[in-house]
Amino acid sequence: MKIEKRGKYAGVKVHLEPDEAEVYMKFASDMEKSGHKIQGGISYLSLSAKLGKKISALMVEEPGLLKARTPDEIKVELENEFESAKLKLAAIKQGGDWKEVHVK
Repeated sequence: MKIEKRGKYAGVKVHLEPDEAEVYMKFASDMEKSGHKIQGGISYLSLSAKLGKKISALMVEEPGLLKARTPDEIKVELENEFESAKLKLAAIKQGGDWKEVHVK
């Protein structure tokens, strides 16, 4: 697990290892299967279940999410991040909202 500051937003970024992500997904699945409903504010149970559900949803969109990246995949990702940063900086310089810039 890696925890770091978020550059553009308040809060922290949490980078989970595949086995850690799988624990959260299993917890969310187990909670759903048991029919347990968590009421009230944020608790470690509700937060863990929410995190597991969000990871599971992302796994549907990105099936290889928990697999190690190849050097070529890393290169493509870094190039995409670089292009995204350039477009967001351009939007800021033009007085626009960088949050509205979406690069796929």
